[in-house]
Amino acid sequence: MKKITYSCLSADRKHLTIHSNQPPRNPNGKLWTFNALKDAKPGLLVMIRYNSAAELELHAPDATDDQIQETLLAHFGIDTSVADQKLWRELPRDVLDVIEKAIKGGCEAATEQYGDFEEEALTGKVFNNISPITIENWTIRIRPVEFSSKTKEKRTGADIALMLTVKTEDGKNAFKTLWFQAKKAPRIDVKPSKLADLSDQFAKMKQHNPDASFALLYSPYGVRVTDNLDKPAVLDFPRFIADAVACKYGTTDRSVFAESLDRRLMVRIKIEQPKPELNQSHKTVSEELSKTPQRKTAKKRL
Repeated sequence: MKKITYSCLSADRKHLTIHSNQPPRNPNGKLWTFNALKDAKPGLLVMIRYNSAAELELHAPDATDDQIQETLLAHFGIDTSVADQKLWRELPRDVLDVIEKAIKGGCEAATEQYGDFEEEALTGKVFNNISPITIENWTIRIRPVEFSSKTKEKRTGADIALMLTVKTEDGKNAFKTLWFQAKKAPRIDVKPSKLADLSDQFAKMKQHNPDASFALLYSPYGVRVTDNLDKPAVLDFPRFIADAVACKYGTTDRSVFAESLDRRLMVRIKIEQPKPELNQSHKTVSEELSKTPQRKTAKKRL
């Protein structure tokens, strides 16, 4: 059985990570449900876990935005206390060349099979062979997250988040995020604004992530990217990613990074206490997203 990871943040800002095949138990032997865990560990502010459907759940009724972000990043191995965003500018040219070459191979595969697949499958081909890159004391990871079309894409406008992290041997790290809406473009000279739904989706992206939102265009002539929908895209995607790693593109806003960590989880949604008459022990973000919006909900801007 696959182990479950629980990440928690207490009021004293100490992180607690539990790895278990079963839900953890409190000292009295009872299962630690969200509420029971809070009772067993006074001051617990945030709890994150994967449920049986492999969906990320967040319980944080009393936490601030910063506390939610901090715990989410810690859950995925990002220690914000040692983050140094200047690291992106210090990466050697060899690292950028390796990244560009890896992305180029995926783009060539997507271009060759343009007529056989839709956007989601083409995106998978672009990033299919991207693995952690280690050169000297640098380790760079490029992690694509495809947002759920039923939930997260509708709210954010993006269907892909690209999450970049770099770590050094002495423990420093940096992170950045890029958002994309992918479309097939049959001609290289097409204006992105003419593609179905892209203008509305792009406007939503800009509301949530104004500094790093782009249109990603697949065509029979290559994979290109742009942030100007009124002109044909001319920027080659492999070169764009290398430039992004070198700090030309992307946002280092940790709220956008936290928002992008999971394909379904919307951390900008206010998590409300359950109403007594519903006789529920807790609510999760996953449950919030699956219900029709008849309750009062509010967006949190992290």
